[in-house]
Amino acid sequence: LTALTGCTGGTSSSTGETASKAENSGNTAASSSGDVIALANVAETLGAGWNYGNTMEAVTNEMVSETAWGNPVVSQEMMNAVAEAGFKTVRVPVSYIGKIDDADSYKVDAAWLDRVEEVVGYCYTAGLNVIINVHGDGYNSIPGGWLLVNGDDQETIQARYKALWTQISEKFASYDEHLIFESMNEVFDGIYHTPVAEYYENINDYNRIFIDTVRSTGGNNTHRWLMAAGWNTDINYTCDGYGFRFPEDKLCTCGEGRLILRSEEHTSELQSLAY
Repeated sequence: LTALTGCTGGTSSSTGETASKAENSGNTAASSSGDVIALANVAETLGAGWNYGNTMEAVTNEMVSETAWGNPVVSQEMMNAVAEAGFKTVRVPVSYIGKIDDADSYKVDAAWLDRVEEVVGYCYTAGLNVIINVHGDGYNSIPGGWLLVNGDDQETIQARYKALWTQISEKFASYDEHLIFESMNEVFDGIYHTPVAEYYENINDYNRIFIDTVRSTGGNNTHRWLMAAGWNTDINYTCDGYGFRFPEDKLCTCGEGRLILRSEEHTSELQSLAY
C-alpha cells in the first residue's frame, strides 16, 4: 500500500532500480529492458510519491494548457528536485480537453501527445516511476468535460475514450513497467450524494474499456501496471458495495496480477490517497 497526501497523488520507483531503464530524452521512447516490477515488491518499488498537479491538466476556455492555472511548464529541473527529495514516483495528471478531433476518428493532437511523452521522459531521466492518466475530462464542473457518467450519449463517450487510450498506449508501448497508466480521476455526476447505479455502471464500463484497450495495443502494455478507479475515486464508494466491480484483466500476459485499485479518502481535512 502506498499512501500520499494532497488532492491528487502518485507513487514511485527506487533510484537503484532505475539503472536498467533505457535512456530517454525528448521524444525518444524508452525501450523494454527486462526490468519487471513483480507483484511481491510493487509497493516497495513505488514507495513515496508526489503529484505534479495543476499543470498538465490545467484547462481554460475548453482547452488544456500547462500554464492556464498560473504554474510554470513542467521541467526536468523540477523532476530532478523531486527525486533528490527522496520521492520514488511522480504522478502527472493529464487532460485532453480540446485536444481530440471528433471529426477525424477522435485523433489526439500529435504535439500534445509528444509533450506528454517529453514529460514522461523527464521522469525517466530523473530515475522516477511515473503515473499518467486522463484527468479532468470527466468533470462536470469544467467546460469541455466529456467523460461524463451522466452524459446522454454513452456510445460516443466510450468510443472517444477507447480511441484516446488506444493512442496513448501506442505512444508508450515500448516503455518499461516504470510507466503506469491510471484510467481516470474523480469521475462522477458532480453531485455529492450516494452513487447512482446507472452511472456507476458507466464507470465500470470505462475501466473495462481502459484495461482491454491498453492490453490490446501490445508491446509492454500487455503486462504494464494499470490503475482502476471507482465513483469519484472515493474509497468508501469504491469499496463498500455501492456498485464498483474490480475489472478483469484477461489479456494480461505476465501470469500474475497487474491491476491496482486507486482510491482517495475524502472525509478528513487532509485528503490522502492510496494505491
